[in-house]
Amino acid sequence: MRNLDAATGMDMDTKLGKLLGTQWAPKAGMVKAVREDRIDMLYDDGTTGSVPLYKNFPANAKGWLTNYPKVKAGDKVA
Repeated sequence: MRNLDAATGMDMDTKLGKLLGTQWAPKAGMVKAVREDRIDMLYDDGTTGSVPLYKNFPANAKGWLTNYPKVKAGDKVA
């Protein structure tokens, strides 16, 4: 069982992930291609778009942010 945030109803893993810079598709659809700098999408309403990915984006304390895609072409996302 996961802990839920009472204000949003979102589980804490998802809430923390959104705060730490993970990228999410703005609407449901299918992954067309995964590229080094973006994920190309075909949304359920017929439109296309892309979700940008960070690669060595400068952060505080001499650190960097890098997104590692967890999807592959053909995956459905909600």
